[in-house]
Amino acid sequence: MSRVMTVSRARLLVIVPALLALPVLADLEAIELWSRATVPTASTGVVYGRLQNTGKEPLVIVGAESPVAKRAQIHRSTSRDGMMGMEHVTRIELAPGEELRLEPGGMHIMLMDLKNGLEQGKTFEIDILTEDETLTAKVATGTVGQMESPGNN
Repeated sequence: MSRVMTVSRARLLVIVPALLALPVLADLEAIELWSRATVPTASTGVVYGRLQNTGKEPLVIVGAESPVAKRAQIHRSTSRDGMMGMEHVTRIELAPGEELRLEPGGMHIMLMDLKNGLEQGKTFEIDILTEDETLTAKVATGTVGQMESPGNN
């Protein structure tokens, strides 16, 4: 009996060096990622913080995923004709050393179709997807309606 196994290129970049006992260097750093707590029946949540390109080459962020939601998308808050809204952003290029700020009223990661509410004081994982790799990071959950990182309180 044979088994067929499919592994994505991004996962191979992590698995192969680990098997060879080589250090794995990521060019994307997640800094102080946080979310607001939600009521248990909420269908959406949000992730804020900072993402920085620590490499020597530009990198392109193409999306996000999290086990706490069926879908995660990068959004930009907009205001048109006095109406607030959001736009789905599918590609963000970061130059070497450049930082993307995810903050209330600006860019953020929208968590849609939450599987459960986000609980104050708990953490959850999020994957930030680039064209070349996946960065898994922890997100701290603050209070309902919180407007800044729980680390700033």
